[in-house]
Parts: sequence; structure tokens; C-alpha cells
Amino acid sequence: MRYLKPIFMGISRHAVESDPEDLAQFRKTVEDAALSLHENCSAEEVLAKVGLVLHVLEDYNTRATQTSLSFRHEFRGILSAMTDTIASVGASSRTSVEQLQAIEKNLTAATDVTELKLLRNKLAGCLALIRNESARVRLESEHLVKSLKAAVMRASTQTLPYLAGMPTDAATGLAGPGAARQLVAKLLAGGKAVTVAMLLLDQLPVLNSRLGRTVGDAALLTTAQYLAAELAEYGALLRWNGPAFVLVAEQSQASFEVVEKRIREIGSTRFDRDIDVDHKPVHFSITFSWTVHRVDSAESAEGVARKLDAFISARAA
Repeated sequence: MRYLKPIFMGISRHAVESDPEDLAQFRKTVEDAALSLHENCSAEEVLAKVGLVLHVLEDYNTRATQTSLSFRHEFRGILSAMTDTIASVGASSRTSVEQLQAIEKNLTAATDVTELKLLRNKLAGCLALIRNESARVRLESEHLVKSLKAAVMRASTQTLPYLAGMPTDAATGLAGPGAARQLVAKLLAGGKAVTVAMLLLDQLPVLNSRLGRTVGDAALLTTAQYLAAELAEYGALLRWNGPAFVLVAEQSQASFEVVEKRIREIGSTRFDRDIDVDHKPVHFSITFSWTVHRVDSAESAEGVARKLDAFISARAA
């Protein structure tokens, strides 16, 4: 009895960790068997209790092994999904993806906890490398967006330097509606006839609601880059409210008919682009609604603004 009780208690205490409830039930069964041993037990009773402990130990070890294999299988599945996602997104380097794939293969062949701990350490190092690479790509992307906004602003102001230094729109880098009003007012005050054209992105509300504001802003920036390049020779491109862009052109530089023709051409063409959002390609198609106004000195900048806002409201209705 002196030997059997410590052996039973040792089996209970040193069982492999598995499902907490299953482990607790196993320990209770073994400890109850140990506590039921006493000096008056017959040889048959002792053998029966030994047999019980060996039986529950075998059953528990079988279940613990199955749990361990299932856990490793699920962990491998998670790692595989993560590796495929990182590889497809392309935010990490080729070396990082290859390291993840090697860890995935080694995980299948791992046979003990020591090997799993080694793989865990390798995985931690690999993920740190991927995080650093993703941060680098994010900074490069932010730099690219800033460069695009600067290029859009340069294109829109090359014919009208007056816009340089004006407050700009956060999404596109273009001067905003306040600058547009000031520009129209300045030109009219100088006795110049002006053509004001508006282009609306018809699909912007859908992009914002279905894919998020980030995609909408990326679409605005890409469209601004396109329009600034297409309309630079006619006048200054500015950002109005919501999905709207405004072109302000002096008629001494480009006649009303010329501007209207170009706006009609752009407005009759579907604008297709692939943009990168959070390292994922997003395809979008844009059509434009448009209007063109001939403005003379008898009108005011605020009157022009009301006409433009009325056009936006009519299209949104």
C-alpha cells in the first residue's frame, strides 16, 4: 500500500496536459482509486484498482494524443492560410514567404514539444520581419500618395499660378471650393469672361458605401490625376464638394466652345482604373455627369457656386 498510493498520485499529478475538464476527471478517478486503498484490501481488490488506473490512463492518453494532433492540424491550417494570404497580398518579401512555407512543412513533421517551441520561435522572428516589411511598404505607399497629390496640384496650377499656396483638399491635393470661388471672383473682377465646368463622379457614393472611404478617396485621387492631365491646357482644376471637380478657365485662353467640347468628350467616356488599396488591387469604373457654364462680369462667384450646387443636388435626387 505504501508504494501503490504514491504511484497512483504520481500518475495523476504528472499526466500530460490536455483538455482541462478531461484532465480533471482523469485525476479525480485516479486519486479516488488511491484513496480507496487500505490495509484490509484483498489481492483481488488491489489488482482491480490497478487495472482501473491503467485503463483510465490508456483512455486519457489516447484522447490527449488525438487532441494534440487535432491542435497541431488546426495550427498548421492557420499558418497555411496566413502564408497564402501574405503571399497573395504581396506585402512581405519573398524571403519571408519562403520562411513561412518552410515552417509550415516542418510543423507537419514535428514530433515533440521541443520541436514545436523551436518552430514557434522561428515563426515569431518571421512575423517580425513581415511586420517590418509591411511598415516599409506602407511608408512607400504614403510617399507615393503625397507625390501624386503634389503632381495633381502642379498640373492644375501651371496655367494659373494664383492657386499656388491655396488650402488643398486632403483626398486629392487640389485646391478646394473656397479657392474656386476666390478664383472666379478674381477673374470676374478683372473683367475677364470665364468658363466654369463641373464633372461629377457618378459612382463615388457606391464606392464609399460598399468598399469604404479609403477606396473612395483613392478613386478621387486617381481621377484627379487623370483630369488634371487631361484639362491642364484649358484652365485650373479644383475639388468641389462630394464627388465633384470644377474646371475654371479664362475664355481668353480657351473659348467656351472648346472647353465644352472637351468636357463632353470626357463625360462620354467610361473611366476604368485599377488602384492599390492596403496592398490589394481594386478595379473601379467611373462615369461622369457634367455641366458647363459661360460666366461674364454681370454674374458673381456666389451665383456660380449656387448653380454648381444645384446641379449636384439634381443629380443626387
